[in-house]
Amino acid sequence: MQVSQRHGIVYLVTKFGFIHLYDLESGSCIYMNRISGETIFTTAEYELLSGMIGVNRKGQVLSVAVDDDAIVNYVTRKLACPYDSGADPQNP
Repeated sequence: MQVSQRHGIVYLVTKFGFIHLYDLESGSCIYMNRISGETIFTTAEYELLSGMIGVNRKGQVLSVAVDDDAIVNYVTRKLACPYDSGADPQNP
Protein backbone atom coordinates (compact mmCIF):
# COMPACT_ATOMS: atom_id res chain seq x y z
CA MET A 1 0.00 0.00 0.00
CA GLN A 2 1.33 3.44 -0.97
CA VAL A 3 -0.11 6.93 -0.49
CA SER A 4 0.17 9.81 -2.93
CA GLN A 5 0.09 12.97 -0.84
CA ARG A 6 0.04 15.03 -4.04
CA HIS A 7 -3.27 13.55 -5.18
CA GLY A 8 -4.70 12.34 -1.86
CA ILE A 9 -4.94 8.80 -3.20
CA VAL A 10 -4.15 5.45 -1.58
CA TYR A 11 -2.75 2.81 -3.93
CA LEU A 12 -3.54 -0.71 -2.72
CA VAL A 13 -2.17 -3.69 -4.63
CA THR A 14 -3.28 -7.22 -3.86
CA LYS A 15 -0.95 -10.18 -4.17
CA PHE A 16 -3.20 -11.47 -6.97
CA GLY A 17 -2.39 -8.49 -9.18
CA PHE A 18 -5.32 -6.14 -8.60
CA ILE A 19 -4.88 -2.44 -7.97
CA HIS A 20 -7.38 -0.38 -6.01
CA LEU A 21 -7.22 3.41 -5.78
CA TYR A 22 -9.02 5.04 -2.85
CA ASP A 23 -9.70 8.66 -2.02
CA LEU A 24 -7.66 9.39 1.11
CA GLU A 25 -10.28 11.62 2.76
CA SER A 26 -13.51 9.76 2.04
CA GLY A 27 -12.19 6.20 1.64
CA SER A 28 -14.23 5.86 -1.55
CA CYS A 29 -12.95 3.49 -4.20
CA ILE A 30 -11.92 5.54 -7.23
CA TYR A 31 -10.57 2.81 -9.48
CA MET A 32 -9.97 -0.95 -9.55
CA ASN A 33 -8.37 -3.15 -12.20
CA ARG A 34 -6.03 -6.09 -12.65
CA ILE A 35 -2.51 -4.99 -13.55
CA SER A 36 -0.73 -8.38 -13.47
CA GLY A 37 -1.62 -12.00 -13.92
CA GLU A 38 1.25 -12.92 -11.62
CA THR A 39 1.65 -12.51 -7.86
CA ILE A 40 2.89 -9.05 -6.88
CA PHE A 41 5.20 -9.42 -3.92
CA THR A 42 6.52 -5.91 -3.29
CA THR A 43 5.62 -2.28 -3.97
CA ALA A 44 7.26 1.08 -3.32
CA GLU A 45 6.46 4.75 -3.78
CA TYR A 46 7.40 6.17 -7.19
CA GLU A 47 8.10 9.79 -6.32
CA LEU A 48 8.82 10.92 -9.88
CA LEU A 49 5.20 10.33 -10.93
CA SER A 50 3.57 10.49 -7.47
CA GLY A 51 2.54 6.89 -7.99
CA MET A 52 3.87 3.46 -7.14
CA ILE A 53 5.95 0.68 -8.62
CA GLY A 54 5.73 -3.02 -7.96
CA VAL A 55 7.50 -6.22 -8.86
CA ASN A 56 5.69 -9.43 -9.73
CA ARG A 57 6.80 -13.04 -9.45
CA LYS A 58 8.24 -13.05 -12.99
CA GLY A 59 10.41 -10.03 -12.18
CA GLN A 60 8.38 -7.54 -14.19
CA VAL A 61 8.44 -4.01 -12.81
CA LEU A 62 5.02 -2.35 -12.93
CA SER A 63 4.47 1.40 -12.66
CA VAL A 64 1.12 2.96 -11.73
CA ALA A 65 0.33 6.67 -11.60
CA VAL A 66 -2.65 8.91 -12.26
CA ASP A 67 -2.94 11.21 -15.26
CA ASP A 68 -2.69 14.75 -13.85
CA ASP A 69 -4.75 16.15 -16.73
CA ALA A 70 -7.66 13.76 -16.19
CA ILE A 71 -7.78 13.04 -12.45
CA VAL A 72 -9.97 15.96 -11.34
CA ASN A 73 -12.71 15.32 -13.91
CA TYR A 74 -12.59 11.55 -13.32
CA VAL A 75 -12.84 11.82 -9.53
CA THR A 76 -15.57 14.45 -9.75
CA ARG A 77 -17.66 12.09 -11.92
CA LYS A 78 -16.79 8.92 -9.97
CA LEU A 79 -17.49 10.35 -6.52
CA ALA A 80 -20.29 12.61 -7.79
CA CYS A 81 -18.92 15.60 -5.87
CA PRO A 82 -16.37 18.36 -6.44
CA TYR A 83 -12.81 17.10 -6.00
CA ASP A 84 -11.02 18.28 -2.89
CA SER A 85 -13.36 21.20 -2.33
CA GLY A 86 -15.03 19.91 0.83
CA ALA A 87 -18.41 20.90 -0.64
CA ASP A 88 -21.53 18.95 0.25
CA PRO A 89 -22.74 17.17 -2.94
CA GLN A 90 -26.36 17.57 -1.74
CA ASN A 91 -25.95 21.30 -1.23
CA PRO A 92 -23.43 22.71 -3.79
